[in-house]
Amino acid sequence: MPPLESLFSVISVQHARDEEEWAGEREELRAQVAHLETELHLAGCSDGELDFLITPAKKGHLERALSSPGTLHGLSLQTLLDMGEASLEVEEDIHELKVRIEESEASERTALHALASKDRELEDLKIQITQLKDEVAAEKDKAKEEAEDLTQEMAELRYQLMEMIEQERELRAQTEQASVLRVVELESQVKTARQEVVQALASRREAEMQSDRLSLEVQRIRLALQNADQELKESKEKIIRAQAEVEQRRKDACLATDARLKLENQLLELEVSRNLLITENQELKASLDRAFATTSMLEESLRDKEAALYVLVVKQSENLKNGDEADNSHKGACVLKASNADSDNEFASTPAEVNELNHDFQDISSKDTGVQANASAFSIVEMEMQVPG
Repeated sequence: MPPLESLFSVISVQHARDEEEWAGEREELRAQVAHLETELHLAGCSDGELDFLITPAKKGHLERALSSPGTLHGLSLQTLLDMGEASLEVEEDIHELKVRIEESEASERTALHALASKDRELEDLKIQITQLKDEVAAEKDKAKEEAEDLTQEMAELRYQLMEMIEQERELRAQTEQASVLRVVELESQVKTARQEVVQALASRREAEMQSDRLSLEVQRIRLALQNADQELKESKEKIIRAQAEVEQRRKDACLATDARLKLENQLLELEVSRNLLITENQELKASLDRAFATTSMLEESLRDKEAALYVLVVKQSENLKNGDEADNSHKGACVLKASNADSDNEFASTPAEVNELNHDFQDISSKDTGVQANASAFSIVEMEMQVPG
């Protein structure tokens, strides 16, 4: 298996590294052993052989001194001192060599012990490596068997995959055909939705035009009502003046009982007509308020229709991207069409109310003319009353 192979490779690399380190340590130990053997050989030399340790300069100096005509007794004191110092240096060198030999022997024993432990570890590693090789061989056999099984399974899966690809191809062809039909259907729905939107826009324009006409009628009625109020105020002032004059004339014409009764009757009639005019004016104001309320309702319905139309346009743009919502836009267009029909009915009923208000205003105008006629008759009566006076 791959983990065992990686472990085997790691162990083999570590083993090669350890062998290189041990080879280097062996070379160093061999060099130290050779050096120590050389020092031991020098330490084991006789006094005659120690002459080699004397430097060539000192040796030449001694030879020149000994080759002189005299004997050792004839040597100078300085020469003897030099020879004594040389012998002392040789003894010190021998002592140092012995100490170094002992140290080298101790280090050699330590190195040999370490080498023995390393050899034992190496043997253990070799045994582990052989075991790992056997395990790797067994795993390779298992892997071969599994590879054969996987090859068989892959062949079966390949056959199944080919069948699935064929089925997918047929399903894709059917899906493409259905999608083409759906696209054609959605395009037809979009066309109908556009036509409905155009119709809704046309009905909206008509509603706006009717609203403008209605607002003009309302303004005209408002101006007429203002004029009627002004005339009503003037008639009230005339009636008040007439009442004052009647009171004044009543005091002056106590004897003219018949004329006074007539004047009182006319005054009562004028008061009744004034009350009727006030009542009709109030009713006219109430109807005007209703017309204003109807106008505000129509404006709100127009705003709602504009919002619905905007939503319908947004849905139509979304339907161009996604054809699944064409049915919803068609329903929204139908709802907008129904609301436009309701608004048309409202607009159809609103001119009737305006005509009724115009008729009431004409009645008020005719009654106002009647009041003016009564006022003129009252002035004639006053003139007649003034004549006897």
